Amino acid sequence: MNRIHIQISRHKRETLLALLPALAAGVYRYGTEALIIVTIAMFSAQSFEWLVAFLTKQRLEIRGGALITGGLVGLILPPSAPLWVPVFGSIVGLGLGKMAFGGRFKNIFNPAIVGIVALVALFPSLFMGYSLGLDAMSGPTPLQRAALQITPSLQERFIELGTGAVGASIGESSGGALLLGGFFLMIRRAIDWRVPVVLFATVGLLSFLYGGDPLLQVSSGGLFLCAFFMATDIAISPHTPLGRVIHALWLGVVIVLIREFTKIPSEGVAYGILAMNGLTPLINKVCRR
Repeated sequence: MNRIHIQISRHKRETLLALLPALAAGVYRYGTEALIIVTIAMFSAQSFEWLVAFLTKQRLEIRGGALITGGLVGLILPPSAPLWVPVFGSIVGLGLGKMAFGGRFKNIFNPAIVGIVALVALFPSLFMGYSLGLDAMSGPTPLQRAALQITPSLQERFIELGTGAVGASIGESSGGALLLGGFFLMIRRAIDWRVPVVLFATVGLLSFLYGGDPLLQVSSGGLFLCAFFMATDIAISPHTPLGRVIHALWLGVVIVLIREFTKIPSEGVAYGILAMNGLTPLINKVCRR
């Protein structure tokens, strides 16, 4: 039997640690179902990576990337998802979003987003009544209340930020937990602080210019997950500080435009990430060191 080599970098270890507060909040809110879904997603992602390594005669490794992908897929899902959903999402995300490009550090799209978008496209009914962790909120949720011109009080906003919106996904059970994980990554310098700061500032400013509520738009949906755990993915982020600033700036623009002017505002973050992932090679070329 092939020996499994464990070689998890500091960056990936700290990313996994930063996801723990969101997972703990999800388990506290939804119970063991949330833990089971996230665990299955992580196990499926790692097992699929091992299968590919075995078939291509590479050594079996645990580097942390597959675990992070599975963890994000699980956190983006609703707690009511059938158990095959995290398996399908993790395998499709890794297969189409990473392995199809040649594996580690060769992909240009975030595998977790690829898996979730595939699930939404193929099985939309599975997510009725829940957020996808990426804005697809139901409810009366913040973005829908804004569309109906129902303005919550400042106290209600902060309570919702801490406890999660109605119909939130597992990872959105507490915006405060996501902020805690994000601050940990910035303090540890595991991510570039410019990315979340520029992204939040862009979304807030453009929302204000369009007559919206900046606080509502910044704290709604999966923007925290995007800013701290997806837009900062070192495998798909621009290589230079200037490139990362441009990437975050245009990601914020795309998210606001999708929210304001399309019929799919509930998935603005997901499609915004995919769009900007595709532009990363161009940004790298323009912003060479």
